[in-house]
Amino acid sequence: MGIVTATSTHSTPLPQPDLAMDWPVVAVVLTYNSAADIQACLESLQASSFQGMGIVVVDNDSTDGTPDLVAKEYPAVPLIRSSANRGFGAGCNLGIRAAMARGAEAIFLVNPDSYVEPDTVARLAEFMASHPSAAACGPKTLSTTPMSDGENRLLYAGSFRRWLPMRQRIPGIGQADRGGPTEPLTVDFIWGHGMYIRSSALRDVGCFDEAFFMYYEDLDLSRRFVSLGLELWCVPAAIMWHDAPDGARAGNSDAWRWQYKAAAQRVFHRKHYGAVLGVILGWLMAVVESAQLLRSGRVRAFFHHASAQLTTRARTKRKM
Repeated sequence: MGIVTATSTHSTPLPQPDLAMDWPVVAVVLTYNSAADIQACLESLQASSFQGMGIVVVDNDSTDGTPDLVAKEYPAVPLIRSSANRGFGAGCNLGIRAAMARGAEAIFLVNPDSYVEPDTVARLAEFMASHPSAAACGPKTLSTTPMSDGENRLLYAGSFRRWLPMRQRIPGIGQADRGGPTEPLTVDFIWGHGMYIRSSALRDVGCFDEAFFMYYEDLDLSRRFVSLGLELWCVPAAIMWHDAPDGARAGNSDAWRWQYKAAAQRVFHRKHYGAVLGVILGWLMAVVESAQLLRSGRVRAFFHHASAQLTTRARTKRKM
């Protein structure tokens, strides 16, 4: 239905892919070297029981043939090819703006290493239709890697603020999915791997802040929604599956991931708390995270984390 090469920044109008005018919901899938995962993701979305959903793929300048695979195997799916990898938020924004320009009432962000159940989108759409104060909602998310005994591993069933603004309380994460909430519940944060967003709420607060290259742009957007008095919800009856090899606390997380996490933490703290308090909160966050990693015996992650924090702060100091 259309392939577009995006070469402009977000401040310049981009050419739009050929989106159908009658899609009330558009699933935006951002890819980067996702050839191994994208087909399962797209096939699950195409098998959705919700009839009013279109799909847009935005490719962030992959080098593994992902966009060619999508164009060949899914010619009916609009594809936006970014000429550079501008990060998660900026890449998603290309698809979000294209969908909203064509009148989409809601955007469903889906990571390419995720897949949905046939009724996932229908349950999310039904919930949003009956909760006009909700800016966004997210499905309960299970890991594609089960527990050692074969039980489903829980990744997300709601995220809540702790005393430090970026510290999250995530009930049940990494544990067997046994029970837990069955009814929708209000949350403080919805994660970007599966975020169903009302377009009118995005028009009120704006899209993802592209100062975040990777990590925490979803926390920032969540916070902006809540600051306007809008609600965020988790809908446990809607199920999504996600492959999260890095995870939020993985002991084997690559060093480069910690670099991006540290940089994003700095952006978040300065944006919401200013230069002085933002620096204080950043150091407190670093100390708490380091202590947690040491207590749990994740020594390699501790050194990656410490190196990333020191490197990021040194770069910041040189720029001041």
